[in-house]
Amino acid sequence: MMSIAIGGFMGVGKSTAGRMLAERMALPFVDLDERIERSEGRSVAAIFERDGEEHFRALESDALLAALAAPPVVVALGGGALHRAENIDALKGKARVLVLWMPLEALKLRLDRESANRPLWGDADALFLSRDAGYRSAGTMLNVDGLSRSEVADKLQEVLACS
Repeated sequence: MMSIAIGGFMGVGKSTAGRMLAERMALPFVDLDERIERSEGRSVAAIFERDGEEHFRALESDALLAALAAPPVVVALGGGALHRAENIDALKGKARVLVLWMPLEALKLRLDRESANRPLWGDADALFLSRDAGYRSAGTMLNVDGLSRSEVADKLQEVLACS
């Protein structure tokens, strides 16, 4: 069995769906952002603010390699993880990549209350457009707009069962 990597734009539900899927499949769950925050002793926002995005992305790549070195896991990727060639290479042959997608307007409604805490949210419109093609080429796309948390996990399981 390979690991399962869940990607997508910020706020699409990668961590929530990943946790549910991991529980259902009796697999360990790894949230890359949480792993980085624990190892660095500070939030993703603080890392971005002090050290910049490139430093964060390097930490993210290291965390991904560590997660994939273990027995199979369900891993929630950061929103930008699928846009680094080294991460795509690391995932090849080691993880099934599932990408959660919903329209930006739906994400804006979902994240409006907490958006101030998210690095890069100020550029969400441009970022969403620039990342969309990369998400589409990185793995199996799943439109999760309007689905409950449980329905997203159901959809992930269905896709995995069919492959």
